Amino acid sequence: MKLLEYQVKNLFRTYGIPVPVGKAASSAREVKNIAEEIGKSVVVKAQIPVSQRGEKGGIRVARTPVEAETIASEMMTARIGGFVVNKVQVDEALSIQDEFSVVLTFDRATRFPTLLLYTGTSISIENAANAVFESMSKISIDPLIGLQRYQIRALARQAGFPDAHLAVFIKVCLQMWSLFTDLDARYVAFSPLVITETQRVVALDGKIALDQNAGFRQTFIFDHSDMIRRSDRELEAYKLGFTYLDCDGKNAIACMANGAGLALSTMDMIAAAGGTVGDVVDLGARSVTDHSDRALWILLRNPSVTAIVVNFYGGMASCDDVARRLLSVWEEADRRVPIFVNFDGRGRMDANGLLQDSGMIVCSSIEDAVSSAVALTKEEAK
Repeated sequence: MKLLEYQVKNLFRTYGIPVPVGKAASSAREVKNIAEEIGKSVVVKAQIPVSQRGEKGGIRVARTPVEAETIASEMMTARIGGFVVNKVQVDEALSIQDEFSVVLTFDRATRFPTLLLYTGTSISIENAANAVFESMSKISIDPLIGLQRYQIRALARQAGFPDAHLAVFIKVCLQMWSLFTDLDARYVAFSPLVITETQRVVALDGKIALDQNAGFRQTFIFDHSDMIRRSDRELEAYKLGFTYLDCDGKNAIACMANGAGLALSTMDMIAAAGGTVGDVVDLGARSVTDHSDRALWILLRNPSVTAIVVNFYGGMASCDDVARRLLSVWEEADRRVPIFVNFDGRGRMDANGLLQDSGMIVCSSIEDAVSSAVALTKEEAK
């Protein structure tokens, strides 16, 4: 679960990590007011969950408040990286002398939290797991002891961080560790941490990814839709206790499965057969029976879904119990779309019998369900 830049910077401020002077804004008029308060050139940044925003036109410099207002107006009436821009971050423009990438994450090889420092141009966190990751200076952290000052000093000297700013760097890394552990984060990054020409040490940008499994402990973040970018359908599913991925698309085929592996493989099969993958529901392993009818209600309310593939394996929950829930929704629903159902495992025969004359399409295999759904949507698209 990744936070947007303005959310990250608000958390950085809370933990005493220095960031540029700036605020988030939801309108072009707000942007102009913020630029006037800052009183110098500003950087206007689209708040969207994509990397390399600058190359896509999502980061632009404005020399005057009026120019900042114009840029914000253009951003908020365009799609950048496939996303509508509803909010922008307005920061003071800084002259940079040196920059470093600092990443605190888990190293799967050592199974320890690891602090990494890279000198030079900021890097993509997603790419840091490969060649760049190996070239970064890094230290492993014992989670029972925590990050120590001597470790940060050793890392800084190994990477060539300037001694003149070492005290600030140590303080910033310790605050980074506190944030990382307090929020159950998967990673926290300064991308980059810069030294300005006026000798300020500032986290120019940042990234935080949270562990969704820790949502029950981090309710102040996970339960606020303003903090996490979710559609209304995703938010409703989250509150009900199952995973919902909103993938609006024309003539889309939604899929419902119990388990991430089953859901992903069903998505792959739909795409491989030439279909457009729509919303995806992972019912999980807990309370599957209760989730199945709630999930179907949400799917049927999405007008972009033109067909649904249900791929269910009966184990802890029996197929026939799920079939009864689906049938109850189907009989009450005002809007119906073709539903192709594949049951396997415990209760399969009883489930197939329950749905045989319901109007839902019972399939002999998942291959049959996917091919039938794709053929139908292609025919309707003609």
